[in-house]
Amino acid sequence: MKSYKIQSPFVLVIFGASGDLAKLKLFPALYSLAEQKRFPNNFEIVGFARTPKSQEEFKKEFEYSVKKAYKNATKQTLDNLSKKVHYFHGQYDEIKDFKKLREYLHTLLPHKNVETLTYFSVPPVTFKDIIKNLGETKEGKNENLKLILEKPFGEDTDSAKTLFHFVARYFDEDKVYL
Repeated sequence: MKSYKIQSPFVLVIFGASGDLAKLKLFPALYSLAEQKRFPNNFEIVGFARTPKSQEEFKKEFEYSVKKAYKNATKQTLDNLSKKVHYFHGQYDEIKDFKKLREYLHTLLPHKNVETLTYFSVPPVTFKDIIKNLGETKEGKNENLKLILEKPFGEDTDSAKTLFHFVARYFDEDKVYL
């Protein structure tokens, strides 16, 4: 079976990076992809969360999560991946933090047309704030920004429909993954 390797540069922003889902599932999955050599040369991973912590603290948490999931994690792969991992502290309901995030992302990968993937590893109650702030700080309709929304998407059918219509105010359907 042939492995698919991502060809284009990208930035993955994980909202809720200090939470359990990120630590238990996302960080180990990212390691697994790195171990399989599926990432391009130019990529960065940014954990965004409300909890204040240093870059070093976040990298240690990332590495601990991987080692806990993969007892035989290779040092070289984990070290190489850790160099691509960054932390950004901010509030989900503060547009100023999203403007700072945008500036920070440009310093990591300043190339044009870099795909930005945003993974929502947060409670549904925070979705609207994040979506609104991402939508209001994006750099035009053609920006390559995609949303990956973790379930549950709303609390019931009606709230899910309402949330879907809210997302559509800011992002085209082809930019949203549920």
